[in-house]
Amino acid sequence: MGKRIIVKPLAGLSNRLRAIESALSLGHTVGAPVEVVWANDHQMAAFFDQLFIVPSDFSLFQYDKYKYARSSFSLKGVKKVLSKITNWYYGVETAVSELDVVELLWTKKLDLATWCRGKNSYFFTCQQFFPFRYNYSWLKPVPEVQQKLDRFVAAIGGRNCIGIHIRRTDHDVAIAQSPDFLFEQAIEKEMAGDENVVFFLATDDSNTEKHFVNKYGRERIVTNPKQFGRDSVEATRDAVVDLLSLTKCSKLYCSYWSSFSETAAVISGAETIICRTDIDKS
Repeated sequence: MGKRIIVKPLAGLSNRLRAIESALSLGHTVGAPVEVVWANDHQMAAFFDQLFIVPSDFSLFQYDKYKYARSSFSLKGVKKVLSKITNWYYGVETAVSELDVVELLWTKKLDLATWCRGKNSYFFTCQQFFPFRYNYSWLKPVPEVQQKLDRFVAAIGGRNCIGIHIRRTDHDVAIAQSPDFLFEQAIEKEMAGDENVVFFLATDDSNTEKHFVNKYGRERIVTNPKQFGRDSVEATRDAVVDLLSLTKCSKLYCSYWSSFSETAAVISGAETIICRTDIDKS
């Protein structure tokens, strides 16, 4: 079997997508095929092919075929020996965990391209672990999602549309650092400069959506009909529609420390402003 890059992306939608983008970019750099292990859990109800067309860029496995693989770096003593034996059973020569990404890659203690070249390397993480090359160009929604996205584009009708992403229900840092009033200030500033501007609001909280629609009106605040939550395929598809709708906007105002916002910004290339209370003004 040839040497390859294997990734099991963890956590929610955008976290998983950035791990896959990292693997594809690393695979291109070291000349290795990429294998994606998309294992569902409480944070992801939908399989990859229920959301996106499976690209030719990687092989997809939608079950946890490396369930017991462990880090090659962070374990000590007997655990390190056992992990090496387990990884050998799976044909994995290097296994990189979430902790390894933070401690070895973000600090540049490990040259990943050099280390992984010519090896079967396995990553299980929700983080970006290699510079992006493709910027998600491989990401193509399934027809059910594309149809909803097409309806959004038609509803905008060529108007200048600015994206607003407000993360709320499960992210304490985003809630504390990116309160509603910062987004309200941004909306009112943009309206003062362009009386015809409209705003697409993507949020994971129904009360937040109601607040902004009630404050500014449906003629100004555009939203996609959706199910809130992460516990169904339909809700996850609606999250994909929101994500891709943000990429159609001319500018983005986003919550702090949100992978959803970061992914939309990378795909769109639009000017992105993080609404955050404690930005250093010195």
